[in-house]
Amino acid sequence: MNEQFPVPTEDQLDNLGAGCFVRINEDKDCFWVEIDGEEGGLLTGIVHPELASGDCECSRESNERVAFSREQVKFVGCDRYCFC
Repeated sequence: MNEQFPVPTEDQLDNLGAGCFVRINEDKDCFWVEIDGEEGGLLTGIVHPELASGDCECSRESNERVAFSREQVKFVGCDRYCFC
């Protein structure tokens, strides 16, 4: 299943914050994260593997906390998981 999500605009990337859901790509891995803050220029959040779709692998654990850059954001969950 290859669901369609909005590709983030520059404005959306600049305005990402707590409560937004984003899909992160790391090499062959991808996963949805609920953003909970920012530390040292990186966004931080909690992994939600239950939101995974069949078009990529999620090797992360539920509730794992991760840090990532805005450049790693592949999709935003606007209007489905959060409002952007």
